[in-house]
Amino acid sequence: MLLEGNLTLAGPRVLLRGVRAEDARGVFAYASDPAVTEFLTWETHHALSDSQAFVAQVMADRTRVTLIIQVEDWVAGCIGLTPVPRAYRTAELGYVLHRVFWGRGYALEAATLLCRWGFDALRLNRIEALCALPNSRSLRVLEKLGMVREGVLRAFRRFHGEFPDMALYSLLQREWHPPDLGGPPVHAAGRDPTDPG
Repeated sequence: MLLEGNLTLAGPRVLLRGVRAEDARGVFAYASDPAVTEFLTWETHHALSDSQAFVAQVMADRTRVTLIIQVEDWVAGCIGLTPVPRAYRTAELGYVLHRVFWGRGYALEAATLLCRWGFDALRLNRIEALCALPNSRSLRVLEKLGMVREGVLRAFRRFHGEFPDMALYSLLQREWHPPDLGGPPVHAAGRDPTDPG
């Protein structure tokens, strides 16, 4: 799953764009918050160098799609698609959002934009997501996205020393009806506003 060129996906309030070196400070703003990283498989960032290393890794990785979630001129979070081995045209959706942007529909908008692109441009057959059962906010996002809950995987992944059960959700291309995002994009497609970090 190679990301060619400078991918930009624009919605009414959200712009998805490629990760840049100068995004490290914006990433650190959410990745250093334990409330944000509670249900993520990577550790909370304790220094800017942690976020700089993450950004460098993402920029060098051509096997998955990872994009910045930009709201106005702010790095609001990150979203991505990772190929699922031994599955036909399948990718796993993952996202993280700064706490100040929670509960306002930004994660749903970003996920809708990326899933639409995954089905249309990558010709994916299936997009799936795993979510820790205690993570009620993310469960609601997946359900509003139209994902179907397939079951529960017991103690499937490790989160900061804990092993919560995880719900497996999926979207099939032939069944998906994307949520209505409302008005036209606020960002011109292909434009990359400056990120303030």
